[in-house]
Amino acid sequence: MMKIILAIMSVLAALLVTLVTGCSISEGGTNTTTTPVVTGETGSIVINISWPVESREIPLGTKSIKVAIAQTNADGSTMVPAGKVASLYANKGVSGTLDFGEVPIGYYTIAGSAWDEINGAGNLLGSASISKFQVLAATYNHASLVLRRAINLGMAGNFVILAKSKVSTTGTTAVVGNVGISPAARSYLTGFADILDASGQFSTSTLVTGRLYAADMAIPTPGNMTIAVGDMEAAYTDAAGRTLPDYIDLDAGIISGKTLTPGLYKWSSGVGINTDITLDGSATDYWIFQIAQDLTMASGATIHLSGGAQAKNIFWQVAGQTVLGTTSDFKGVILCKTQIVLNTGATLTGRALAQTAVTLDANAVTQPGL
Repeated sequence: MMKIILAIMSVLAALLVTLVTGCSISEGGTNTTTTPVVTGETGSIVINISWPVESREIPLGTKSIKVAIAQTNADGSTMVPAGKVASLYANKGVSGTLDFGEVPIGYYTIAGSAWDEINGAGNLLGSASISKFQVLAATYNHASLVLRRAINLGMAGNFVILAKSKVSTTGTTAVVGNVGISPAARSYLTGFADILDASGQFSTSTLVTGRLYAADMAIPTPGNMTIAVGDMEAAYTDAAGRTLPDYIDLDAGIISGKTLTPGLYKWSSGVGINTDITLDGSATDYWIFQIAQDLTMASGATIHLSGGAQAKNIFWQVAGQTVLGTTSDFKGVILCKTQIVLNTGATLTGRALAQTAVTLDANAVTQPGL
């Protein structure tokens, strides 16, 4: 009986939402990805592999390749029993799709792999396997699959601009979406020349295609604003607490000129965008950026989206302040611990959710598509 252990050297996957991007396995072969179907609190793991016969001592004939996955804690410990197994059949070289079907959102690891040699009649000739989680974890540093949950904005998602202490504007600003402030009062919505509705529950402004809400307006607005701000804070905590980043301290925080693929990015410093960058991914891909200090975008710089990437799926968690330079063009949802400042002529397609203030100066701020 011929034996072989399929060495799964790299299983890197990052996705987000109730959404999962494809995962890949490589070892001298080619990698492809798929866009799995995701529903509710579950997602599907689909692994496409191509394994040339030359890359391994794979017996001639038809083989059944089996890979098992198991759910783990966020830190990779304590494997949950009853992992799923997927198989593919291939002649000579190995290529095809391992489809694990629908699984709960969470963290996963390769729990074992095996091959079975089968003759032309479909009879089993022999097999080999490795199934101990500890062995695989020690041998292959990145043998894990991560299904990432989306950042849930809750009622904060009803606002394109939301702050706790002040929202101010000068110049000819154009806002598409609702503006909210709490626990500060309506008097801290400055520069909008807003007019209180007869209901007392909201106000309107010629600068805002939407409504303005404040904590001292008529019921039910105060309670709704408290919930929205609480949801904003919870979303920030969620984003900041995500684990297993795909990139750590990329380019020491100066990401100018980069093309960034979907995933979780973490910096222990600030992040500077001095020239254009591109976020390249599909409409179902997600980006989470964890920034320990300030986020600064230079004047005239632009964030480009390609491949169908959506601003609503991009989350910037900023522990310091966020400053967008004059005439810059920013994309994504900003979850900022302090203030967000848009300098003259800067545009934002996304949301400005600040735990202190938002300052505008002749800006165009547009909520992302649903």
